[in-house]
Amino acid sequence: MTIIDPPTFDETLAFLARRLNTSIPALRSGLREHATARGLAAWALRETYRGLTMQQIAALLGYRDHTTVHYHIGRVRKRIAYDTTFADQVRMLVPHRYSLIMRTVVVEA
Repeated sequence: MTIIDPPTFDETLAFLARRLNTSIPALRSGLREHATARGLAAWALRETYRGLTMQQIAALLGYRDHTTVHYHIGRVRKRIAYDTTFADQVRMLVPHRYSLIMRTVVVEA
């Protein structure tokens, strides 16, 4: 097992924006015209970073809460199951996978 520093979330969002032919502000905008790109970005973040929660993805992409993230990821997964061309295209959004280990340290005084 190799331990490396994964790209930052901003670097990953920049990569996804380039691949989806959009911009980071557009991914975070909440406008309907960018909903498909946001959904694909949410799926790609979930696949890229194991350990990233739906709430964290929602915060990264400017969603109000995690339920829309859950909805978009489910739609992408369903389409991947029956559309092999789409599956090949979206898998290109995830060049590497990382496992994030989140630790919280609480120091009591």
